[in-house]
Amino acid sequence: MFKPGRIIRGKRKYKIKKYMESGGFSKLYLGLNLHTNRHIVVKVLRNDKFDDLEEEEDYFRRERAFIDIQSKSGSHALRLVDSIVIKKDWKNSKFILITNYINGEDFDPWLHDIIEKKGDRVYYYLVKYIFYPLCEYFSYCHNHGLLHRDFSPSNILIKKYKKKKPVPVVIDFGASLNFDPAKIYRVPPYLEDLEDSEESYVYTEGYNPPEVDEDKVFLPQSDIYCFGAVMFYSFSLGKEREEDEDYTEYELNTQKYNIDCPDELDAIVSKCTQYEPRERYLSFDHLMIDLKAFIDKYKPKRKSSSKKNRKKNSKKKI
Repeated sequence: MFKPGRIIRGKRKYKIKKYMESGGFSKLYLGLNLHTNRHIVVKVLRNDKFDDLEEEEDYFRRERAFIDIQSKSGSHALRLVDSIVIKKDWKNSKFILITNYINGEDFDPWLHDIIEKKGDRVYYYLVKYIFYPLCEYFSYCHNHGLLHRDFSPSNILIKKYKKKKPVPVVIDFGASLNFDPAKIYRVPPYLEDLEDSEESYVYTEGYNPPEVDEDKVFLPQSDIYCFGAVMFYSFSLGKEREEDEDYTEYELNTQKYNIDCPDELDAIVSKCTQYEPRERYLSFDHLMIDLKAFIDKYKPKRKSSSKKNRKKNSKKKI
């Protein structure tokens, strides 16, 4: 446990301000960059969550690489400020990631608040300002050979600005994995023919694709399933996948729980969450096309201003 006031030296000096929370594999602290005087988040891996130093170091390198690469995707990405390794014996070694501090709100309470405020317009609002930008973000990650593998509502923060629209930011890359981006546009085999996975990792139940439960390898289309499950949760106004002994539990039907969900979004969620990976969207680029079509169709019509109306009326009188 780092105590408030402790100074950490990396590329710059950082000061621990307070303990925030403990995640699955790490502890988070609010800190201060003494060079810029800006708040930061200090993420310290927990030694007790790993079998040995090699496993912990591999986890650290993987998450650092993912954060670094995805940080270049734009405003929807977490930014890597610094990474620090203090190597001693295993139990006393420290693997530290320092990122920018996001003054945001957890997705779940934000979602329920926006549902009440927006009413029938909530679907357009969510697609335009949350899911289309996130789709662009995941497209960038996949095209740079990165799989998230644990996308869920708990891994989204909403940045809010005065008089500006919300900006979703994806966090927690502990389960991330590198892959060959050339595989994005290859139609995957049937689930039963997929290779068995030789590794285990933490994932969020209710948002994981069937290939995870079947101990198969994770695919680009697996991230698409997770993305569809988050959309299902949002468009069904807070419903999560129910467990069932039948494979159909994985195929999510939004209108079953919310008849007001537009047909287009119900179809999009259904395609994202098909049991067979080969029957889902092939890539996030393909998913973006359908989301963009929804935005264009439901875009609010602009009302002409009173000034323009007055000008038109004055011309008619003349």
